[in-house]
Amino acid sequence: MKKSLFYYFFFILLYSNFNCQKTYLDTSFGNNGMVSTPLFTPKTIKVQNDGKILLAGEFKRPNSTYTNHIIYRFNADGSVDEGFGTDGKVSGNTPSNETVMGIYETQDNKIVLVLKRTGSAIFKRFNSNGTVDTTLGTNGEKFFYFSTSYSGIIDIAQRMILTEDNKIVLTGATHRFPIITTIPAKPFSYVVRLNQDFTFDTTFNNVGYCKFENIISDLSLVDIDKNGSITTGFKGSTIKILANGQMDTSFGSNGIKNINLSTNIIIKNLKIDNNGNYILSGSMGGTDKRAFLMRYKPDGQVDTSYGNNGYAYITNSSDKNETAIQSVFLGNGKTLSAIEKFKNGFDFGLTFSDSSGTIDSTIGTEGQIITDMDNDQTITIIEKQADGKILAAGYESERMILLRYDFSEILDVKSTKTNQSRIFPNPSKDYINIELMTPLSDYVIRSASGQIIVKGVTKDKKLRIDISQYNNGIYYITTSAGTFKFIKI
Repeated sequence: MKKSLFYYFFFILLYSNFNCQKTYLDTSFGNNGMVSTPLFTPKTIKVQNDGKILLAGEFKRPNSTYTNHIIYRFNADGSVDEGFGTDGKVSGNTPSNETVMGIYETQDNKIVLVLKRTGSAIFKRFNSNGTVDTTLGTNGEKFFYFSTSYSGIIDIAQRMILTEDNKIVLTGATHRFPIITTIPAKPFSYVVRLNQDFTFDTTFNNVGYCKFENIISDLSLVDIDKNGSITTGFKGSTIKILANGQMDTSFGSNGIKNINLSTNIIIKNLKIDNNGNYILSGSMGGTDKRAFLMRYKPDGQVDTSYGNNGYAYITNSSDKNETAIQSVFLGNGKTLSAIEKFKNGFDFGLTFSDSSGTIDSTIGTEGQIITDMDNDQTITIIEKQADGKILAAGYESERMILLRYDFSEILDVKSTKTNQSRIFPNPSKDYINIELMTPLSDYVIRSASGQIIVKGVTKDKKLRIDISQYNNGIYYITTSAGTFKFIKI
């Protein structure tokens, strides 16, 4: 009997170990890696320069038929920032539906929420404490109407993204007003670049925008490469515009690449890697759709060396009804993708693939990290912090959920001293010294929010950088030897 009990508990223990997956949750964040709030749908995340986290999305008030914006701010440890708004949040209450497109922090520490209301883009600015900045427009709001001079045409903004020098890129399209059938003006798609004061940036195509009358689409995909070129598009066509606003004639046909995709393909996200390749995230298949990635070369041609002739399934063949909603690059050739409807259930799902499009089975369970919180959850957004940690937000029936993952052992984010390098003094007030065993080559310094502070090139093994004009806070320098953290005081 004792021997039978021994084997029983032995196999129970063995089974538990085989089924025990490392969660990678950052236990220093919130409650063992998780924070939650009353229900809303998170749409965008921004880490401020001081490390605080802005999370914006949409919610409905009780008994209301309208969807309005809401912003929470969390401290770096995941606790709610009680000094922001009321109890750490601000929210809208307008009698019309709002869709959140993005949020960012200005150089003078104000917060700008970008949303659309009845189609048009609105910039709503807040002071750093969450109060409305009434110096902007009406009640802190600046409306952007691209099509005011076109009778019977309505404007539908779609996506917002910032350039490295903090200029604002908007994509969208104009459409005929539904009840008007005889309108001389032609609808068109557009890419707009604005200055921080929301005026047209006339260094972009001389007028601040590009119009495409032959492409009537909301241009729901957009990203910016390291040279400032903007790539935008939708299922079927992709447009590439140089930083000066001119079409990139080396891409496709005079800057436009038509992509013939199967009708059972859904594209959710576009990202550009450091080599200029395009990664599209989405799903392929009908009822049994599977999450997949596609890769295109910088000239818009399919990269047949990736996956199976440019297509790569990133979940197992037994996993059905899944979509890759977004991907981020981890800096070591790996791609992290957020999966909607993971494992035929509703859990927070992340999957890892390598530079060839192959599932990285060395991480998690066959390349997958599944965070199961008992109830069904839907993941909506992921964001990579400058220190390599991953924020993932979503919701379940009664609450919003924000998780933070620590993949430092995968990302190889180093402390200030290793057997091959060191940064000193750290913390520092005026300058830092960097010493490596091999020459630095290219280097980039980013703030905690991910904003690029400086780029440089050196052939030396030692480098001295003046940081006296930097704001106090945490910074990361990425070199050929990895990413290193330092603190300005």
